[in-house]
Amino acid sequence: MIAKAHDRNRIKRLLRESFRHTNLPAVDIIILARPGLAKKTNLGINTKLNKTWEKLASCYGK
Repeated sequence: MIAKAHDRNRIKRLLRESFRHTNLPAVDIIILARPGLAKKTNLGINTKLNKTWEKLASCYGK
């Protein structure tokens, strides 16, 4: 769980913006934030998200 509201909001903004730039098919995605995520930089989070989107795209054939 991420304790501070400003950290949760930052992560949600990064997640939404990153997802907005993907070309994934219509799928439902649930994201569970792990402890320690709030300590990562925006660049680190974006890098991890981009790798995740690429994995999902390869699974769904896009």
